[in-house]
Amino acid sequence: VASIVCGGLPLASRLSSSKIACSSRGGFDDLDSFGDLDSSEWQNGIVKNLVSFGAFVEVTLEDGAKAQGLVHVSQIRDGFVDNVYDELEVGQDVQVRVMSVDHGKRQMSLSMKEGGGGAPRRGPSDVSPFENVASDQWLTGKVARIASFGAFVTVTAPDSDAEADGLVHITQIRDGYVENVADELEV
Repeated sequence: VASIVCGGLPLASRLSSSKIACSSRGGFDDLDSFGDLDSSEWQNGIVKNLVSFGAFVEVTLEDGAKAQGLVHVSQIRDGFVDNVYDELEVGQDVQVRVMSVDHGKRQMSLSMKEGGGGAPRRGPSDVSPFENVASDQWLTGKVARIASFGAFVTVTAPDSDAEADGLVHITQIRDGYVENVADELEV
């Protein structure tokens, strides 16, 4: 088990966003310079560490102030990010927006997405047109998105224009073992 030391203070070997507040100067960052930034303004950053739930980025302001914050996996780009390590690498220069600063927890939340943080959320689909569809009835659909665990498919209800999205789990794509969904289906 490795321990990480920053500014003479040991950090837990298991990193969490509340524990990342170290600066290149040694010691803890002063987040005051970041608290009043407009979340629509882009800032320069360098990826310092990657974890399964996102990337820790050191942000440098024009006045030279620096602090590290977390770009959560959901804020790396629009769409589903299956693997952070496929999207970013340590040392990479990135553009980020400071979404929030929590001085009490010493956390800064960042986003790499355009606009206000992603695509608008759709409300729940009305699935009532599908209520009388027999479980053994086949429906034609269009693959909307592929994930490691299956495919999201948009189907139309019989005798209706009503649409809904559903998951076809990897175990239901075909008989036998499916190693990679993308080898079986395409968007």
